[in-house]
Order: sequence, then C-alpha cells, then structure tokens
Amino acid sequence: IVAAEQLGADRVVFHAGGQGKEERKDAFAQVKKAFVFILDKLAQMGHDKIKLLPETMGKKGQIGTLEEVTELCLLSALTAPAVDFGHLHAVSGGGYTQKQEYIKAFDYIGDKLGAEVLESLHVHFSRIEFTKAGEKRHWTFADPYGPPYEPFIEAVIERGLSPRVISESAGTQDADALLMKIYYDKHNRK
Repeated sequence: IVAAEQLGADRVVFHAGGQGKEERKDAFAQVKKAFVFILDKLAQMGHDKIKLLPETMGKKGQIGTLEEVTELCLLSALTAPAVDFGHLHAVSGGGYTQKQEYIKAFDYIGDKLGAEVLESLHVHFSRIEFTKAGEKRHWTFADPYGPPYEPFIEAVIERGLSPRVISESAGTQDADALLMKIYYDKHNRK
C-alpha cells in the first residue's frame, strides 16, 4: 500500500489465496480472517485512500469465485472486486460467451455491493485456454479461445457502466485494448 500511495495509485489488485488440502469453506474462512487483520492494520496505519481489490481467479483450487470475492468486499468500504472475465470463463468451463452472462454478473455485483461499485468496476479481460482445473494460459484476441469481448462490451453499454478494463492478453495488451475501445465506440449510441 505504501508503494501504491507513492506511485499515486488508487487501487491494488491481489489474489486471495489457494484452497490447498483444506475444505473450501475452511480455507475461505482463513482468508476472510487474514483479510480482516490486514484491513485493521491498514486502518491503524492511516491508509484509507487506496482500494483493495480481490481478484476473481481462474483455477478451481484458488479462492476467488465471484461470490467469494464479493463476500470479501462486504468487509470494508475500502474494497471492490477485480473481476477477471477470462478467469471466470476458465473456471466455468467455457461460460461468459453471451451478453446475458455478463449482465447476470453485473447485476449480482450491483445487488451485493451497490451501484457505485458496479459503475466503476475494475475488470481484467483476455482470452484464456483452460482445462478441467481451470486456467491454463492467457492468449490474444487473435487466438481461438474465449471469452469473446463483444458480448462483454455490449453488456457494459446496455447497463451504462464505465468500468476500468485492463487487457491481460499475452503480449498484445495494447492492441487488444484498442480493439475493445473501437468496438465500444462503434456500438455506444449515447
């Protein structure tokens, strides 16, 4: 957090942890307990400007379902979700290919965390190859993997959102981010 403050950042994205050999509910309870401890320490140190963003994860053994991330975000106003739709595509076994799936995720976040969090949502987006265990590898928009970005952009436009979208494409972050912007500009008829 100190480095983020010195850099002028307003958000820090983090991975909450892994399940390991524990039951998922027990592992998640430990993550929650550790996060409360961290939040308390940051408050004691006077760090109250930078949001902490737990990220949705791409492997089934990692803590970071949309529901888990949202539950962590309920612990403090200094939190918000980092929603990685490529990761959600991987752990769902190929979901997030239709606009309605994104709208359902947006509605869930809005219902649980409020319109303000939803309107300024932090999103990671890339195409991902996956196995039964989840994420295997990030790819580019030119590669034959999912999810497609077009339904995501259409859902953003339909809901009137202004997310911060970070391309996590493998080596083509700038080009793929530009493709999303061009698609957005072409289809946003405000």
